[in-house]
Amino acid sequence: MIATAATLLALSSTASANVDVSGYASVIGGRVLSGSGVEAFDLPPTYLANYPLVGVYEKDWTFKPDTKFGLQFRANLLDGLSATAQVVARGADDFDASFEWAYLSYELNDHWTLQAGKKRLPLYYYSDFFDVGYAFF
Repeated sequence: MIATAATLLALSSTASANVDVSGYASVIGGRVLSGSGVEAFDLPPTYLANYPLVGVYEKDWTFKPDTKFGLQFRANLLDGLSATAQVVARGADDFDASFEWAYLSYELNDHWTLQAGKKRLPLYYYSDFFDVGYAFF
């Protein structure tokens, strides 16, 4: 629904869009140096680096568990109306790219903004910089 609305606004003759594109990448590698694993389950020594995505390091070098790439698009569609989308590819997900965010924002006034679409849980804007580590506002 959001993509359709954004497309219709972008294609209308009265709408003009200023699109900003930004991105980030984290390339992280590692391996387990020692440990006994869980012999009862025949599991080798492992380190769970990324709990939500189950990014696991083992004895061989790998860059997949924590490596990620992202692109964010923000378009100013009309006065006060903007669209934001973020696509992220993570090594823990075999670099399958997916939309993390896709939402419309409408600035009602200097103090209130209405947003609708796909977002993460807004814990004091924690979700805005979850993947990049920190952000400047």
